[in-house]
Amino acid sequence: AKLTSIPQVPRISFSTIELFSRNSINDTLNVIIKKILIQQDITQVSIGFSAIDYLEPEKLMFAYKIKERDKKWNFTDKNYIQFFRLNPGTYHLQVQAINGNQVASEILELELVFLPKWYEAWWFKMLVFLFISGATYLLYRFRLSQIRKQEKIRRQISADLHDDIGSTLNSVKVFSNLALLNPAKQEYLVQVKDGTQSAITGIRDIMWVLDDKQDTIADLINRFEQFAAPLAEANKTKLEKSIDSELSYRQLKKEEKRNLFLILKEAFNNCIKYSHCSSFSYMIDIVKAKKLRLQIKDNGNGFDLNKIGEGYGLKNMKQRAEQIGYTFNIESSSDNGTIIQVQEN
Repeated sequence: AKLTSIPQVPRISFSTIELFSRNSINDTLNVIIKKILIQQDITQVSIGFSAIDYLEPEKLMFAYKIKERDKKWNFTDKNYIQFFRLNPGTYHLQVQAINGNQVASEILELELVFLPKWYEAWWFKMLVFLFISGATYLLYRFRLSQIRKQEKIRRQISADLHDDIGSTLNSVKVFSNLALLNPAKQEYLVQVKDGTQSAITGIRDIMWVLDDKQDTIADLINRFEQFAAPLAEANKTKLEKSIDSELSYRQLKKEEKRNLFLILKEAFNNCIKYSHCSSFSYMIDIVKAKKLRLQIKDNGNGFDLNKIGEGYGLKNMKQRAEQIGYTFNIESSSDNGTIIQVQEN
């Protein structure tokens, strides 16, 4: 009788597992290990395995794959594999030994759990997500606030156009009709001229407020001087100013710029019309906690605050100061001039 040999099935087991970090090497000889945790500082992994084939050990081959990464088996005649750190997660390494008769061993499996680095952890990603979400929301709220402020300024300008310039142009129309009906009366033409000039000045003021390139304190001063200097010269009024040089290029918000200008303008008009002063001065400086302060003085007749109440445009000045978060204070008495102080809260 002729004897036939039964193909031998090779036996396979893990022999070594080496974990390489930047400063050390960790290894194990646990041949029955089924799962290994790979810490955050591990940069490279080396896994060795061995197989027993008594007939033709020199013909042994090995096949391996990582289930979550490889679609096909990888073949090698080496009894180890090396790979760099994988992304955080759980992977399953499968290994087989194949002898010279192409008989494969059972599949040996090792579970590899790559732990995330601190910046790869779910809690850190959640923090980043929350931070970005919070920053986006704050940016949205800031942008919404800016839009609302711009809309508020537009409404105020619309009101100015309607109340101030609209009424001025309406008076120009009335005096123009009267001048046509009575050509001999020159005073009607004078009223038309003055009204037209007032409307032009008002429109220029609005254009200046809207100009983004003229939002500094220096621009505020220049604009006021353009308005006040000719009137001061015509009325023989000394115009003085005192400005901290470091404040010249301090930026002002549009509403802040507009209201401070209107307060200055109102105070100067009062000085010319009612107080008959010979000197008008204003000062812009910084007080405690870097708060901006505008102080206006004249040496005119002054008045009794208890008698005039909120006349002379004082109500308008106070409201404009409060609109931009400033306090408004005034001191005046007969024959002692007037002091107005507007200060940032």
